[in-house]
Amino acid sequence: MIAVKRNSDRLMSMKLVTPRRTYNIGAVSDSVPTSEELIVAGHLNGHVGVERDGFERWNGGKTRGNINDEGERILNYARECDLALVNTFFTKSDAQTYTFKSGPNQTVIDYIGIRRESMSNIKDCKVIQGESVASKHRLLVVDILAKKNRRRSTKREKKISWWKLKKPEGEELIEKLSEKLDGIYTEEESQWEETYPMVMEAAKEILGESVAGKYLEKESWWWNGEVQTAVKEKRDAWREWKRASEDRKEEARERYTSLNKTSKEKVAVAKEPASENLYDEIEKNGPKIIHRLAKTRHRRSKDIDRIPFVKDIDGKILCEDEQIKKRWESYFNGLLNNENSRDELSLPVLQTHPLF
Repeated sequence: MIAVKRNSDRLMSMKLVTPRRTYNIGAVSDSVPTSEELIVAGHLNGHVGVERDGFERWNGGKTRGNINDEGERILNYARECDLALVNTFFTKSDAQTYTFKSGPNQTVIDYIGIRRESMSNIKDCKVIQGESVASKHRLLVVDILAKKNRRRSTKREKKISWWKLKKPEGEELIEKLSEKLDGIYTEEESQWEETYPMVMEAAKEILGESVAGKYLEKESWWWNGEVQTAVKEKRDAWREWKRASEDRKEEARERYTSLNKTSKEKVAVAKEPASENLYDEIEKNGPKIIHRLAKTRHRRSKDIDRIPFVKDIDGKILCEDEQIKKRWESYFNGLLNNENSRDELSLPVLQTHPLF
């Protein structure tokens, strides 16, 4: 994700980049070039219906209900932008088709539109039963085939503990270096290349190195196997409740309610000792721990955590490591090595007077 724009409380657009394609989600159709993918999704508040007369290219007909005036406007927009309404092209059960439910009433008024020529990349589209994304609206998802990003290593390199120089280890290091470098003094670069490994070797031996490993930024430090099992049983019970027949529905609901209560209790029990350990750690290393937690929460509150992509001089997005390095090289080369045009300043001649 390289860009998130919140146009209003009800409208936002995003730009997602993969090694093969660039996806514009929720963007204005006129502003997206044909070389990039366009996805329009959300609550469009209309019924396109099962009839496809005149709209066979954009309406798959595998939906529910009849077309209304709002649905006709949706289809006209889809025809104008050549957008296929993806969730009308897949045959699903009622539970995986209806996107809006209020009491006994349910209908399809949420859609995902993608350029018709890109339908070959669509693997599936369905409604996920669960908690509502918005009031009474269910989550509608689409599976798109895309080239998988190469995983970036998060392993940290070992670093020398230079902060120990202020402790007794620092004096010990100075004494050892004095013995090793006794009589060696020169300003030549070649001599420094010989002494540098000696300095680093002594520093690693006396000061030590930080333990290299993967940095985990998890706030759910209390999560354990017991909690995971309880949550999984609760989710399975919820699915059974929704799929149960009428004669077993009440029994399945009671089982889900019981397991839901049990999972909450196990989460509370697991959180208590973990929180106490965190408080003890804060008392010992308060500023460091608090700063780390605040930094993690602030990063997670952002729409974009980091930007692993750059643009070339023509505005094309680069996502390969080698291309990114070359782009930065050319950027700084032009920034620091090119001579800018300057106008000579004509300074006035000042008359000087002796002070004494």
